[in-house]
Amino acid sequence: MPPLTQSERITYWAHQFNVNPNDMADVLMCESRWKQSARGALDEIGIAQFRPATFKEFSKKYGWEMDIYNENDQLKLMSKMFSDGFQYLWTCWKK
Repeated sequence: MPPLTQSERITYWAHQFNVNPNDMADVLMCESRWKQSARGALDEIGIAQFRPATFKEFSKKYGWEMDIYNENDQLKLMSKMFSDGFQYLWTCWKK
């Protein structure tokens, strides 16, 4: 993948899995303020605020070797999970 801005990466992965990039961007802003360095009170990590067990479970489910500390991996996994209806796992997902 060529170098992309953070916003372009969000749009790229959203479109790969037929997800609205604005929905992802809204959740990312709420969860982490778009900061890969963000850490949550319940050990959530990164831009998408994955809990390690959830990240491991879903990357394994999809058959992907991924690194929770890699922002691109987080965006790809989040996009696929949104596509498969798992948005509700994010606290900031609109109810």
